[in-house]
Amino acid sequence: MNKNKLNFNIRNFCIIAHINHGKSTLSNKIIEYCNNNFYKKNIKSNEPLDNLEIEKKRGITIKSKNITLNFNYKNNLYKFNLIDTPGHADFYSEIIKIINVCNGALLVIDSTKGIQSQTIFNYNLAKDNNLNLIFVINKVDLKLSNTNKIIDDIKNYFNLNEFNYVLCSSKTGYGIDNLVEKIIKFISKPNILLTNNLEIIILDVKFNNYLGIILTVYIKSGYLIKGSKIFNKNNNIFLIIKLLGIFNINNDYIDILNSGDIGWISFTYKKIMNFYIGDTIYNYVNKYEKNNNISNNIESNIYCSLFTKEYNEFNKFEKSIVIFSLSDCSFKYNKEYSNLFGFGFKCGFISLLHMEVVIERLEKEFNLKLIYTFPNIEYKIYTKNNKIINIKNPSDIYKYNIKYISEPISICEIITPNKYMNNIVKLCLDKRGVKINILNYNNDNYKLIYYIPISEIINNFFDDIKSISNGYAYFNYKFSHFEKTKLFIIEIEINNYIINQLTCFVSENNIKSKILYINNKLSELIHRKQFDIVIKILLNKKVVSKKIIKQFRKDVISKCYGGDISRKKKLLDKQKKGKKKIKKNNTLNVKLDEIKSIFYIN
Repeated sequence: MNKNKLNFNIRNFCIIAHINHGKSTLSNKIIEYCNNNFYKKNIKSNEPLDNLEIEKKRGITIKSKNITLNFNYKNNLYKFNLIDTPGHADFYSEIIKIINVCNGALLVIDSTKGIQSQTIFNYNLAKDNNLNLIFVINKVDLKLSNTNKIIDDIKNYFNLNEFNYVLCSSKTGYGIDNLVEKIIKFISKPNILLTNNLEIIILDVKFNNYLGIILTVYIKSGYLIKGSKIFNKNNNIFLIIKLLGIFNINNDYIDILNSGDIGWISFTYKKIMNFYIGDTIYNYVNKYEKNNNISNNIESNIYCSLFTKEYNEFNKFEKSIVIFSLSDCSFKYNKEYSNLFGFGFKCGFISLLHMEVVIERLEKEFNLKLIYTFPNIEYKIYTKNNKIINIKNPSDIYKYNIKYISEPISICEIITPNKYMNNIVKLCLDKRGVKINILNYNNDNYKLIYYIPISEIINNFFDDIKSISNGYAYFNYKFSHFEKTKLFIIEIEINNYIINQLTCFVSENNIKSKILYINNKLSELIHRKQFDIVIKILLNKKVVSKKIIKQFRKDVISKCYGGDISRKKKLLDKQKKGKKKIKKNNTLNVKLDEIKSIFYIN
């Protein structure tokens, strides 16, 4: 082992916060401060961590990202592995996958907004993993900043008498020097194990056309150099390390990764392989190795089917899905076949936002044109011959002799300031919620505990909570049980053809709004053709809405100013036959080109 390059002054920490509390901006200021200290020159950071196109477009962090920084402090060189994480609850798996390699966390709180939902979630996650926690009270340069109230709220919310905190402004850089000192003093260094038995934790996986599989890894014990061998249990082969590197301002290649380091590695073998985020890999065959694949512990909440617009692109689509799934441990998929769209995938997502992001990334990063169906959840069907069947596609319901249907129910915890409680209770009842308990959480807040169907949770419930409470309410939920329910099935029929991929379940109190929305959306998106388009909406096989989009009709006899009537009839008959032929040949084109726009109905 090259001990000369071993640095014991390592600090591995993550930055966690509620969305829009200034987490990524703070990361950039820390990067600037450390680089200016180490390189002795002014280096501006232009959002180096949010480098995905969709992150820049939406202004949110989607992937956790690591950067390695060097910092000179009191004649000692320190190495910081800073990990920026998403603020959205929809991407919590990105926090879970890195939390166990960190020794500390910076919990950022906007001094104008205070403690919000993800603040509480992140605090509990950090404490459960025994991280050294530093509260960063951000945006103190703003006029609406109320730092004294924030400090009191931290004491009251989390029952803390003493805690480490820093007042700072990620915009101006105020307090960054104090924050870096606290990182050195109060975040403990990793347990560095000097051994020949290599143990690596996989933090991220991606595929590069030139380098093949690239792993972001944390070296728990041992060390890695070029030519080192590791064993991939999923493919049952030994792999040779070709390149090593770290994520810094220059993305440097390096000669060695030691215990406690975070970096990336690639192999001489360039084909797609099965590596799973959260797994531990070794330089030997470990018979007692446990499977720590994080995706096994993440349940999909909603499902939808993805198809390519062009049938001949399926092989490209399949390869893209496999590559993409390596880097997103909360995305799940299974191959399926549709009579209308051909081969595709039934995909599982955490939330609607997660679904939107995955589809957009697949289309842009892999140059695909996708069609996607209504988002659905998993239901249980109890048949009359006492069988229990799980279904994710509502159109499958007619295959069985049904006794009744059960839907998944979640147990929800909502912590809200007193003044918003009544409106949030009303929202819970509107979403078919059943009260379990309402508790006085502290002097200023109530804790509401409700059973609410997951189908209602995924339908903008979190956005509604934020809207009602101005972002101050904390919301968390988890699956509780399945419960017998009364559901109705909405189907869409176009020109006597039912589109199974548009079939969806709806509860009794949402029937009217759902049908009205679908009807308006279809009328808006399906354009006139050379033939009539008949749109029917069916509720439990009964037609409840019918609309005819009339055909274009060219006046073919406009040139006939006189002459025999038979000439006009001949032209009209020819037009009629032509329209009939067009209708026969273009029905599918109507569905594929124009109906795809309504597959995502909120």
